[in-house]
Amino acid sequence: MLKLPRGMRPRQAAARRLGADHEAAAANASASESDRDRTRDVVNEIRRQTLALELAVAEEQQNAAQGGLAATELELAGWAGCEMVEARDQAAADAHAVAQQIADAEENARPALAARDTAAARLLAKLHDEAANDRARARKYNQEAEQHKAAAGETDQQRTTALRAEEKARSEQKSALAEVTETAQAVDQAVSEGLLPAGTDVPASAVEARRNAARLGETLAAAERDAAQIARELKAAQARARKAVEVLLGKERAREPLAQQLHHLTSRASRLAADEVVLAALAVDSLDTQTLDASAEALARQFADDIGMREERLDGLRSAQNNDIRVLTALGDGGLLPARPEADAAVEVLRASGISAHTGWQYLAQNAAADERTRLIAAHPELADGVVLVDATQLPQARTAIEAAGMLPAAAIAVGSGMQLLTAAELTGTRFVLDTNPAMFDEAAAEARRAELRQDMNRRGQDIETLITEVRRTRDVAAELAAWRYACPSGRLTELTEQVLIADAAVTTAQEETAAATTEVESWAERENGCSTRLAELRAQERVAADNASALERLAARAERSAVAQRRAGELEQARESARRTVEEATAAREQLLEQAEEAVRAAENARDRAERHLAAAAEVVTARGEVATDVPRQSLLALQQAYAAAADVYRSLEVGQDLRSEADRATAEAARRRTDVSKPHTRSDHRSRTTAHHSSRCRSRQPAGRHRPGKP
Repeated sequence: MLKLPRGMRPRQAAARRLGADHEAAAANASASESDRDRTRDVVNEIRRQTLALELAVAEEQQNAAQGGLAATELELAGWAGCEMVEARDQAAADAHAVAQQIADAEENARPALAARDTAAARLLAKLHDEAANDRARARKYNQEAEQHKAAAGETDQQRTTALRAEEKARSEQKSALAEVTETAQAVDQAVSEGLLPAGTDVPASAVEARRNAARLGETLAAAERDAAQIARELKAAQARARKAVEVLLGKERAREPLAQQLHHLTSRASRLAADEVVLAALAVDSLDTQTLDASAEALARQFADDIGMREERLDGLRSAQNNDIRVLTALGDGGLLPARPEADAAVEVLRASGISAHTGWQYLAQNAAADERTRLIAAHPELADGVVLVDATQLPQARTAIEAAGMLPAAAIAVGSGMQLLTAAELTGTRFVLDTNPAMFDEAAAEARRAELRQDMNRRGQDIETLITEVRRTRDVAAELAAWRYACPSGRLTELTEQVLIADAAVTTAQEETAAATTEVESWAERENGCSTRLAELRAQERVAADNASALERLAARAERSAVAQRRAGELEQARESARRTVEEATAAREQLLEQAEEAVRAAENARDRAERHLAAAAEVVTARGEVATDVPRQSLLALQQAYAAAADVYRSLEVGQDLRSEADRATAEAARRRTDVSKPHTRSDHRSRTTAHHSSRCRSRQPAGRHRPGKP
C-alpha cells in the first residue's frame, strides 16, 4: 500500500473529521426531517386552522437545514477533496508504474486486455446511464412529493374553510334558535301582561289593536275639536267679561271722585255740625249737614262777633297782668333787692381802703325802725340810694379813695354819714319823693306784696288762658267753616248728592252686567274643565292603545322574524351537515395526498440509493484505458456485468508474473478505491462534484493514461 506524504496526513485526518461531521449532519438532517414530518402530522391533526402557516415554516426550516447540509458538504469537499484527489492520483501513478513494468509481459495478453477494456467500457456506459436515469427518477419523485404536499395544503385549506363555514352556520343557527326562544318568551310575557289573549294570532291581534287605536284617535280628535270650540267660546266670554269689568271700572272711576268729594264735604260738615262751638253758637243740641249748609253764613257772622268780644276782654286782662308783672318784678324773688351796681362798686372801693361803708338801703334796713324808714327816705333820698359811712370823720378819706379808684359812675351817687341819714327833716313843698319799693328796705312788706300779686296774677292767667283757648278754638272753627263753605258753595252739596246717586245706579248696572258675564265665563270654564278631563282620559286611553298596538306590531314583526329564523335554523343545520361532510372528505383527501407524498419521497430515496450503487459498481470496474462506450448498450446490466467478469477472468489467466500481477492488482485496487473515494461525493451534490473535478484537474497530470477514472457521466 502506498504511503501518503507527511503534508497530506493532517489534511487526511481533517478530512476524516469533516467526513464524520458530514455524516452526523446528514443523519441529524434526516432525523430532523423525520421528526418534522411526524410533528407536522400531529400539528395538522390538532391545529387544522394553522396548517398552511406551519407547513410553510417547516418548509423554510427544511430549506435552511438542506442549505446548511450543502454548505457543510461543500466545506468537507473543500478540505478532503484535495487530499483524496492527490491520494487517487498517487495510487493511479503507482498502478501505472506497476502496469508499465508488466506491459511487456502482458503484450501477449493484449487481446484479452482489449476485450476486458471493451466489456468494461460497455459496462461503465450502462452503469452511468442507469445512475443518470435513477437520479432523474429521484427528481421526478421529489417533484411529485412537492405537488402532493401542495395539493394536501390546498385540501387542508378547503377543510379549514369548511370548518369555518360549519362554525359560522352553528353560530347563526344558535342565534336563530335563540331568537325563536326569545320571541316565544316575549309572546308568553305579552299574554301574562294581558296585552295579548292566550292562543290568539299575534299579527291579527296587532291589526285589531291598531284599529282600536285609530278609533280612539278619531274620538280624541273629535273631543279636541269640541274642546277647541269651547275654548273659543270661553275666550269670547272672557273678552265680554273683561269688557264688562272695564265698563264697571270706568263707572266706578267716574263715581269715585264724586263720592270722594261728597264724602269729604259731608265728613267735614259732620265734624263741624258735631263741634260744640258750632252748637253753642247756634244754641242747639244737635245739627245736621243740611242745616249747617243753610246757616253757614249766619254762623260765620256769629263767630266773628264772639271772637271780637273775647279779644277785647283778653286785652284788658293782659294789660292788668302786665302791670302786676312789673310790680312783682320790682319786688324781686325774696329778701332785699340789691342796690345799684354803681353804689355796690363804691362800697367795695371804700372797704378795700379800710373804710367801713354800706349802701343806703342796707343801712336803713339794719339801723332804722320800720315806721321811720319811709320818712327818712323822703328826707334823704340821695343817701338812701347812695353810700353811708359809719364814721363821719372818714369822709375825706373816702373821697380820696374813690377819686384814687378813678370811678366814673353813670349816675350821681351821694356819700354821707349814717347819722345824717337817720336824722329826720321836714319836707318842703318844692319837691316830693316817689313811693319806694319796700323790697329795698323792708323784707316782710315786700314778701306780703309779692304773695298778693302772685295770687291775682294766677287767677288772671287762668282767665287769659281760657279766653285764648276759646278765641283760638272759635277762630279755628270759623276758618274750617269758611274753608268748607269755599269748597262747598251753597247748593253744591245737593248737586253732588244727586250726581253720586246717578253714578251709583250706573255702577250697580255695570256690576249686574259684570256678574252675568262672570257667570257665563264660569259656565264655559266648567265645560272646558270637563272637556280637559275627558281629553286627558282619552289621551291616556289613546296612548295606551297606541303603545299596545306598537308593542303588538313589534311582537308580530318578531314573530315573523322568528318564523324566518326557524326556517333558517333548518337550512343552517343542513349547511352544517354539508360542511361536516366536506371536512371529512377533505381530511381523507389530505391524508391520501400526504401518504402519496411520503411514497414519492421513499421512491426518490430508493432511486438515489440505486444511483449510488451504480456509481459504486462503476468505481469497481477495472480498465486499462479508462474508456466509456459512447453508445449505451441495449443488453441488461446483469449480462454486461457477466461479460465483463468473463473477460476479466480470461485476462487474469493470461497474465505473466504472479507477484507482479498481485502488486499490480493491489495498485489497481488502491487506485480504484481512491477513485471511489473521490467519486462518492459526486453522487451527493453537483456543486461538490464540480469542486472535486476542479481539484482533480490539478493532479491529473500525475494520473497514468489508460486507467478509468469514474466520474459524473
